Amino acid sequence: MKGIVITEFLEHVEERHGLAFVDRLLGSTELTTGGAYTCVGTYPSEEFVLLVTGVALATGSTPATVAREFGEDLFARLVVGFPRMVDGIDDALSFLELVNDYIHLEVHKIHPRANTPVFETARYGDHGIEVVYKSDRDLPDLAEGLIVGCARHFGSKADVRRFERADGMLFRVEVSPL
Repeated sequence: MKGIVITEFLEHVEERHGLAFVDRLLGSTELTTGGAYTCVGTYPSEEFVLLVTGVALATGSTPATVAREFGEDLFARLVVGFPRMVDGIDDALSFLELVNDYIHLEVHKIHPRANTPVFETARYGDHGIEVVYKSDRDLPDLAEGLIVGCARHFGSKADVRRFERADGMLFRVEVSPL
């Protein structure tokens, strides 16, 4: 997993719960890195899962909720850091269609060995898209949050329904104006 996801997660947690909370989290979680991350590093995805689980336990939430809320926030954070990723794109459905062919292609230019998830898309109707998420990391809650955050960025609300499949998770997404 690219370090930017973990460093952004820790910033997200700090903004919600404070620096002391993050320090306790890092100190109480058995991490192979000792809690030291850089945005350009590569780390085991299990580290992210341990951190998400630690936040959930400490706040009385669930790991699914923590990951989903972070995914919503992460999309906005990535747009700030990489504004070109949304240049010329007018709506959430168009962006979701470009994740594999443009966004992940750009990631691979910077990080050739990045193990990016696969998002297969198919539109239906004027306001719907099906997204099949395939990843070795199995982080569908984070993916769902990113989809919701994407819709919000483009001024829409996303109604997301999930269906487990043998080859991944199917998200059926319908967008409507906020």
